[in-house]
Amino acid sequence: MHGVRLRSFEGNTPSLEGQARSATYERSGDLTASEATIRVPGKTPGDVTVVTARELEGHLGTRQLVATGDVVVRNPSGMVARTPRVAYDAVQQTARGAEGVQVQGPDYRLSAETFLISLPDGQFTFEGSVHTVLEAADD
Repeated sequence: MHGVRLRSFEGNTPSLEGQARSATYERSGDLTASEATIRVPGKTPGDVTVVTARELEGHLGTRQLVATGDVVVRNPSGMVARTPRVAYDAVQQTARGAEGVQVQGPDYRLSAETFLISLPDGQFTFEGSVHTVLEAADD
């Protein structure tokens, strides 16, 4: 399929939505999508975390996705994280990566070996070798 819209629900509540340039869906529940963008709503209305990637692979039954290829995560606070690979668990609403991450925030930047994101509240946890640079905020 080409020009695909993606949606997932928790009961009647949307848990994520997005689009992909193309996608393949198998009856087994396997999904593969290319040039994908996914939006995950936060706890506060209007707060949305956006994930873009060249490839998405997942399974609708297990509600697990893996995004690869120039993955970019943008959260509502203005943080932008870049990493080669992110594993998304829709049940836990977490995303994790173990292949390094580069982060740019409104007044900081950092790099880390691994990370965990709680998508509903936008909290990041960085582990391994973490390097942080604080920058002056523009007034």
